[in-house]
Amino acid sequence: MILKDYNATYAHKMRDKAYLDAYLEACLVESEAAFYVGLRRAVQARENGFTWLAAQTGLGRESLYRALSPTGNPSFRTIRKVMRALGADERLLAHVAGAAESVNEEASRADGARQKKPRTEPAASDELTPV
Repeated sequence: MILKDYNATYAHKMRDKAYLDAYLEACLVESEAAFYVGLRRAVQARENGFTWLAAQTGLGRESLYRALSPTGNPSFRTIRKVMRALGADERLLAHVAGAAESVNEEASRADGARQKKPRTEPAASDELTPV
């Protein structure tokens, strides 16, 4: 079986807005990490990739590499700048914000469950006596 180079096979498709939007939406449905990698691939499909993106967004090239890695944790502002530079459909941003919100809600619920301690009745010596 002959493996084809990703860039030779799909990079030209990533420059098509309709394909890019569908690709990013599919990535977002899969997971946040897949979405970040999808953005990274879309950037790499451009000539001069991350250098081009850094110039377009005003962000550092190295920080963009980190943010768009599978373990990246980019801010919403960074994602918005990247998507605008790529010309991706900004309606996807609502899904990104919704995914981040649901993750934050789940984390806060988990934190709340860990922080709740069983209530204990005060000891007899702790009770206040009237003066």
